[in-house]
Order: sequence, then C-alpha cells, then structure tokens
Amino acid sequence: MNLRRIAVLYARELRASAGNFLMIFALVVPVVFSLLINLVFGDVYSGKPVLGFYDPENSQFAQLMMAQTHLKSTRYDSLDKMISDVDLGAIETGYVVPQGFDQALKDGTQIDFTVYAWGEASLNSRLITDTTIANVISQVAGLPQTAHVRLHPLGPADQDSLAEKLLPLLILMSIMLGGVMVPALTMIGEKQSRTLLALNVTPTRLSEVFAAKTLLGVTMGTATGLVTLALNRAFGGQPLLLVGVMLLGSLAASLLGTLLGALARDMNTLLATLKGGGILLIGPGIVDLIPKAPAWIARLFPTYYILNPVMEIAERGAGLGDIWGDLLILLGLMAVLVIALTRIIAGQQKRLALL
Repeated sequence: MNLRRIAVLYARELRASAGNFLMIFALVVPVVFSLLINLVFGDVYSGKPVLGFYDPENSQFAQLMMAQTHLKSTRYDSLDKMISDVDLGAIETGYVVPQGFDQALKDGTQIDFTVYAWGEASLNSRLITDTTIANVISQVAGLPQTAHVRLHPLGPADQDSLAEKLLPLLILMSIMLGGVMVPALTMIGEKQSRTLLALNVTPTRLSEVFAAKTLLGVTMGTATGLVTLALNRAFGGQPLLLVGVMLLGSLAASLLGTLLGALARDMNTLLATLKGGGILLIGPGIVDLIPKAPAWIARLFPTYYILNPVMEIAERGAGLGDIWGDLLILLGLMAVLVIALTRIIAGQQKRLALL
C-alpha cells in the first residue's frame, strides 16, 4: 500500500462527507442527544458529590476517601488538570494532599491542606463531603470513635442522574454511528457510483481505498465519542489514555463498518443489516439501564470491550493495568475483522481485474 495515495483518498473522503446528509446525521445525533439529556436531566436524582484528589504519595487518607461509595472520586496525576476540571465544573472539589499528611494527622501537628471548590457546588454536596473528610481524618489519626452511625436508606439506592445512566449508551451511539455507519455508507456510495471499476486504469489498489474508508471512520468515531465525553464532563484523570482507548475502539468500529460496506449489495441491504443487528452494537449500553442486571450479560456483546475500557477510565479513573484484559480481547476481535477484510479485498481485487 502507498501511504501517499491513502492520504489523498482520505482527504477526498473528508471533503465528500462534509456535504453528505447521512454523514452529518451520524455526527450530529449523539451530540444533540447529549445536550438535550444534560440540559433536561443532568442533575435530576444526582446526590453524589464529585471529588478529585492530587496525591503523589498515595496517602491512606486519599485511599479511604476514594473507597467511599457515596462519593464519586477521581485521582489526578496532574495538579493543573485537576484545577482546570474544578474550574469547568467537571468535579465539585479538588484536594491537594500534602506530603506527610498521614503522619501529620497521627502526630497531631499542623499542616496546610489546599482545597479547590467549584463555585456552583450544592450545599448538600459540601455537607456530605465535609462530614466524610472529618470521619476519615479521625480514622487516619487513630482517634477513638465513640459513636457509630447506622444508615438505613429509604427509596431507590441508585443516586446516579439520568444523564449518567445514559452515558454508556450515548458513547456507544457516538462510536457506532461515526465509526460503523460512515465507512459503510461511503463504501455503498462507491458501489452505486461504480467508481471502484476505475481502479483498473489507475495505480490505486483496492486495499488503499479500504484503508482510507477505515481512517475516515476512526476520525468520525473518535471525534463524536470525545465530544460526547466532553459534553458530559467525563474525561476522568487520564485524558491521554482515554483518547488512546477511544482511538482503538473507533478503529474496531471502523473495521466493522468497512466490512459491512464491502459485503452489502446496496443501501437497503446495509440499513436492514444495521437495523437487525443494532442490538449487538448498543447492547452493553442498554444492559446498563436495566436495574440489577447481571454484569456478565454485557460481556456477551462484542462492543462491551469497546465501551467498558472507556467507562472505566472516564468514570472510575482506571489505569492501563486495570483494563488490559478488555483491550486484549478487543485486539483479538480486531484481528478477526482484519483477516476477514483481507480476504474480501483479495477476492474483490481479482474480480475487478477480470472486468
């Protein structure tokens, strides 16, 4: 394959997709849904304070705070990133844990503790956070606890907002619409216009056309996925890792889209295939909406291994070591798609040569 020809084809695909209604639809729909859901339901039923910790020493204090199930906590490797997220409202409070904080608590010595607070954080969140910090500080300092509170929750235990519950589905929609539909639709367009037949009189190979389509899907899937995460303030504490995982997931989706476009005879066949198999693409997001649904059900869907690493990083601050198993499975699925595409390209290249 010639990289220069692939780049030229990729640039042509970008220009052509700018005026295509279905391409615009695939990009705009998840963004519009994210905006509507956040504007209407963003804070409804949301009762968990959102905190961030910059703690180079990995203190016991931060570990205990991160373990509190009634808080949503993220660990940051960059102080500037945490301050930026507080300023944007992505987290309500950011804590800079100083060196020797645990020992200072145990020794009873005075130590400065820097806290950054978002101006629009609710009073309820601040009260919950302050009470939890006081209890954790007492625990780290080894102070005796003479009172033990028993909490009896009444009503639904799930305090996530509707926007948070729908976030996995929105992310999957973003990646699938951009990564699967865009290359598939452009492949069908090439067939209908019969431009692939022109390859017989040009040095361009069919594999280079497929590569350009796949790159277009990666671009669209990654862009819509990252915009959806940004609108939902869900970048977490490791944005570079998140972008890398998003690129990998979008590549898998784009390989699938290119494969579907190569196999489908026309637009009706493609749309019927997507309609019939759509549940396989967005299944993990739907499972997340079902209360008390067993976690193993979501693992049955191939797209789970695209979605779960993204959610682990964005919502739970996971590192590469926490998601490597899912990524290995995803790489295996991608290898299967690459093998299938290679065989299809070889077969179609032979047929074109006979025409």
